[in-house]
Amino acid sequence: MSLTDFYVSPFRLLDVSSLASDGGLTDKKDLSKTKKKLLAEIELSDTQTVRVGSNQFSKNDILQFFDTIEDIDNLTYHQAIYQDKALLDFLENGNLDPKSHFSNSTLYQDADFGRFLSPYFAKSLGFLFQKSVRRKTVHATDYLVCKNLFENAEKMHSDTLEQAYVDVTQHLAKRITKLRAIHQDTKEKASVGDCKQEVLDACSFYLICTLNALPNYFLSLRDDYGRALLNIAAETWNKGIDKPLGRSVTHSLADLDCSPDVKEVILKNNNVMGRTVAEKVAKETSGGLSTGRVVVIFIILIKLLLFLISFVSKT
Repeated sequence: MSLTDFYVSPFRLLDVSSLASDGGLTDKKDLSKTKKKLLAEIELSDTQTVRVGSNQFSKNDILQFFDTIEDIDNLTYHQAIYQDKALLDFLENGNLDPKSHFSNSTLYQDADFGRFLSPYFAKSLGFLFQKSVRRKTVHATDYLVCKNLFENAEKMHSDTLEQAYVDVTQHLAKRITKLRAIHQDTKEKASVGDCKQEVLDACSFYLICTLNALPNYFLSLRDDYGRALLNIAAETWNKGIDKPLGRSVTHSLADLDCSPDVKEVILKNNNVMGRTVAEKVAKETSGGLSTGRVVVIFIILIKLLLFLISFVSKT
């Protein structure tokens, strides 16, 4: 494991809890002493690594790490992170409980801190977001985690979020490309094939809720996502390939937080599909009643005819 995989607090690596006190770092000798100790352990190790907690670090990892904290400002940033337990767990492990909240430190809105934090924050945010939405069926807990994640992210400087948002954008773009490919295949083959469940999963209730939890920065992507699904729905409905699928997808998209233009198309499609179904039911029902009336009238006429024949024969 490399130090670049996830954030590692120097206070865990150094095992010097006093560095995280309110007074911060008072003596750089602690750093030099701990660095020498770790390098000595590596030299004596058969694996040429040192274990800190559950992670193994190489000599190069240790050297790079200590280079990054030589700057006293960087160490101040590490200290602020260490004191915010929710943020620390998020950065180190990619975890965020639905009810956990980052602190309201003014440092989080500092541009320099934002640039320092950005690569670590992006790693954890991308990991947690993809972990939540990559299931075939997104659950309520996944949605609540993402909702809380993006609400907490709003406390951070834009420089912190820039790379994280790029990573999420790339993930959603891949999903949209996949949906467009499904639409093209459906159009060419006149069949959804084995992709029906994948389409239904793509518009499941909690996945739509999770997409809605993304900040307004992602509005255009939500629009593209909605259009991609609408194209599949229209293809399966209009050509009679799978009308129930088309109706289900369009109905699910009614909950998507998108621009007015896309929302209007979704609403119109829902109205058309709903009206068509209602008209079909009414027609079938009406047709059933008409047939019934014909049968009743026919029976009455037969009985009347038999009565007349009987009457005539008697006279």
